[in-house]
Amino acid sequence: MLKRYRRSASGATRATANVYLPSEHGIRGSAIDSGAAAICQRLTRGGHEAYIVGGALRDLLTGRDPKDFDIATSARPRQITALFRGARIIGRRFKLVHVPSGRRVFEVATFRAADTSAANRYGTVDQDAFRRDFSFNALYYAPRSERLIDYVGGFDDIQQRALRTVEDPEASFREDPVRMIRAVKYARLAGFSMERRYRTLIGRHAGCLRECSAERLTEELVKILSCGRATEILDSAHDLGLFAVLLPNLIARVSPRLEGSAVGRRLAALDEQVADEVATGRRLRTLMFSALLSDVAFEDDTWQTEERPVKGLAQRLRSAMEPLVLPQVDALRVAERLAKAP
Repeated sequence: MLKRYRRSASGATRATANVYLPSEHGIRGSAIDSGAAAICQRLTRGGHEAYIVGGALRDLLTGRDPKDFDIATSARPRQITALFRGARIIGRRFKLVHVPSGRRVFEVATFRAADTSAANRYGTVDQDAFRRDFSFNALYYAPRSERLIDYVGGFDDIQQRALRTVEDPEASFREDPVRMIRAVKYARLAGFSMERRYRTLIGRHAGCLRECSAERLTEELVKILSCGRATEILDSAHDLGLFAVLLPNLIARVSPRLEGSAVGRRLAALDEQVADEVATGRRLRTLMFSALLSDVAFEDDTWQTEERPVKGLAQRLRSAMEPLVLPQVDALRVAERLAKAP
């Protein structure tokens, strides 16, 4: 294992990161998406730092197949778009760049500064590491050298299957309450152990999720529903009080536990279909929301007498999902499916 050093303002030199060689971290270069590696290479040739970061590394180190390969770089958004044809800047709170490569689109983010007072305050890679949610998501992989850089002890946490926020957990959850949902998800998906104090903090601050946008919370719910482990993740979320905040209109249907309820049985069937790759794309989204909302169609069947029954049912489904957002197109697909059900 190597060390990365940085010189302080006083001139002192101190170690800031552990650097793991391929023989130590075990990630094969062939496991890195070639498109993501090519983007890193072009950024590096342009004079910028660039690394694979986040969930892809966590998945590779825990024996899972990554779905996405995100990239972090010292290049500013305009510098990134200047290097890649078809790249476009997205985001309001923090600017990201979507870079197309082949049939895929990769998310490229500029390193963030430690100062959280401004959304688009850019910084260095070591500062960026301390802005991330969990230690196992704060690892950086350089495709060319195949070295893994760890500023926060995330590699050891992965080896020990320990869930740990980069900063103090209470401050971390209050800064971004969505991290509480992710903590439950990661604990189940990758088998990370969650200390009792984390569970206590989540139960205490579950209500803070109401401060987050409906769009962000819906995005997290969709990720859970499409991962193949939705039943156990949402059951844990229910135990910790998160489900009641996410979907208060559905809580009566899953109490006292989600497992064993009609919703739980439908989610279990959904998990099997996801695992067997029976459903993908639009059909999968229809099945996701049907699993949660099927009861709505039968508890209040007055929609059947309306002039446009499917549209009426779609509106009831959207209301049942509040405060989360069920897109109109998804609501109509689910309504059409349920209206045809015997």
